[in-house]
Amino acid sequence: MLRKLNGHIEDYFDSKYSLNDFKLTRIDFTVNIDVGDRKNVSAYIKVLHNIGKVKGFSPKYGKYVDRIDPDLSFDLEGNSNGVEFAAYDKEAEAKREKAKREEAKGILRVEVRIKNSKAIRRYTKETVTSKQLKSLVFDSKDIFLETFTSIVPFGDYYKKKEAVKIIEENIPKRKHREKMLRLIELIPEKKSLYLAQKEMNDRNIDRVMEMFINLYLSPVTISKRHKMKTMKSLYWYLLDE
Repeated sequence: MLRKLNGHIEDYFDSKYSLNDFKLTRIDFTVNIDVGDRKNVSAYIKVLHNIGKVKGFSPKYGKYVDRIDPDLSFDLEGNSNGVEFAAYDKEAEAKREKAKREEAKGILRVEVRIKNSKAIRRYTKETVTSKQLKSLVFDSKDIFLETFTSIVPFGDYYKKKEAVKIIEENIPKRKHREKMLRLIELIPEKKSLYLAQKEMNDRNIDRVMEMFINLYLSPVTISKRHKMKTMKSLYWYLLDE
C-alpha cells in the first residue's frame, strides 16, 4: 500500500515530491459489523443513542441538522482529543450505488477517526510519514478498541424489565444489587450512562460496571418503544472479525 501510494504521488508530481514530503493529518480505522439486516442495524443505532453523553465527547451533530438522520447514525466528536466516533447504516450510506448497496446489506459500519497531527502523535512516536502509517496500521486494532471500549459498554442488551430480572436472580448481595438497579434506572432519566454514573457519586463505580460485565449484561437497556426484546453485544461480532 505504501509503495503504491508513493508511486501515485511521484507520478502526479513528476517525482518532485514523495510520500514523506507530506504530513499525515487524518487516519480512519473502520469495522464492518454484519448484524444481519437493516432492521438490526437500526436497532443497534437506537441502543447506541441510549448511551447518551460520553466522557470526553459531544454529539457531532445538533438535533436540528436536517441532513443527518439520527435513526441512521450515532456520531460523537472528541472535545479536545482530535478523535471522532461514528456508527452508521452502511446500506443507507451506499444507497446511490446498487453494487455497493448489495455489499452493504445488514452492515453496521463503525469508524474511529484520528483527525489531526497532534492526535496522531499520541498513537505513534514516529515522525516520518511512511513510518507513521506503518506504525498506525500495525496498532490499528488496539487504537480502534481504545475508543470503542470507552464508549460502548460490554454486555448484551435487554428491555429494562428483563435486565432487572437478570440482576435480581444472579446478584446475591443486596448492596450490589441495589447499585446495579439504581444505575439502570438513572440512565434513561439522565439520558446518559456517563451522567448516570456521576449522579450515583459512587467511588466504586468501576466495580459496579465489572458486575455488569460479569453477567455479560449492558446497563444500557432497550427503550420500551423499540420492538427488539434482546440484542447480542456488539463485542460478540467483533470477536468474529
